Amino acid sequence: MKVQRVRAWRDKLGWSQMTLDEDATLHFTYISSVERGERNVSFQTIVRLAGPLRVDPAVLVISDISTRVSSTGMPSLHGLGHQ
Repeated sequence: MKVQRVRAWRDKLGWSQMTLDEDATLHFTYISSVERGERNVSFQTIVRLAGPLRVDPAVLVISDISTRVSSTGMPSLHGLGHQ
């Protein structure tokens, strides 16, 4: 499965790939190749990336939905019942 927007969410947090690699326990070169779309990743990897980025895993794989930050500071999904 290809993921999208990992870099965008990482940039929103002001994190480097090395910061994300520590929290997601994935090597920064792997994260880099994911961000460039060079890898298909497992659902487990998507969850490992989404947790530290503080997003629903669906945000990383669904490309045609809009996202916003809720009043709690956490991203939420429009149109999917998440608030």
